Amino acid sequence: MARPGYLKLWRSILDKPIWKQSSAEQKAILITLLMMADYGGSKWEFKGKQYQTKPGQFVTSLPSIVAECGKGVTVQNVRTALKRFEKLNFLTDESTKTNRLITIVNWEIYQSSDITTNSQTNKQLTDDQQTANRQLTSKEEVKKLRSKEGKNINHLHHQDDVSDEDFKKIVDYYQHAIGMLNATDYNYLSQDVDKFGKGIVCKAIQEAGKNSAQKYKYINSILIDWANNGVKTKEDAERYLIKRKHNFKNKSQKKDEYYSPYQDMEFKEIPEDSLPF
Repeated sequence: MARPGYLKLWRSILDKPIWKQSSAEQKAILITLLMMADYGGSKWEFKGKQYQTKPGQFVTSLPSIVAECGKGVTVQNVRTALKRFEKLNFLTDESTKTNRLITIVNWEIYQSSDITTNSQTNKQLTDDQQTANRQLTSKEEVKKLRSKEGKNINHLHHQDDVSDEDFKKIVDYYQHAIGMLNATDYNYLSQDVDKFGKGIVCKAIQEAGKNSAQKYKYINSILIDWANNGVKTKEDAERYLIKRKHNFKNKSQKKDEYYSPYQDMEFKEIPEDSLPF
């Protein structure tokens, strides 16, 4: 079925496990699912009733996806890919005996800013493109602003060589210690691993898990706190945590001493030897 229009495909996907660790068939399925998703929502039959999809959703079936993918993709390929993509929080898949409702997670973040572009004049198109470029770079600017919250962050250097397998271990550890990792936080985690190094990020995840944290920004606040205090390695972090705990217990602690936002939390047990790096 011919579908008008286009979709955005972010180049950053090339660096993610969902692309690098996918087979050729899974990559074809990934792109096909994006192209099958409803841009503005439409009406389908689902669970025997009329269903109004939202942008990024669509009702389909395994054979329909196979047909859209074309030669070389089987029903088993699609079934395996859907399970894998769901585990990576790329989509949700609600199935029935006859069809299934697929929702692309965070569709609106990456796809929904160009609705009126086609009706603009050439000047407006140029203005819109400049705006779009600013929006695309704004995520990088936000990341830079976040990094500037720590006075020493821009001077951090680490020697980690983070492979796809290493990053997968970090994601698995996060989901063990904290919980499911959504697409936005997945990107933040990737950036922080590049910025701080895999060992210290895993240590921050461990501390956040002990404090029963449920938001990734909590981990980022730990990393910023550590950077502000010259912490660059796991060993530095351990020494800092011991010192912080001692200072916190000391009633004569100075009032103007840096206050960590996580020092009052109750701790839960996460074994030290569970750290992947």
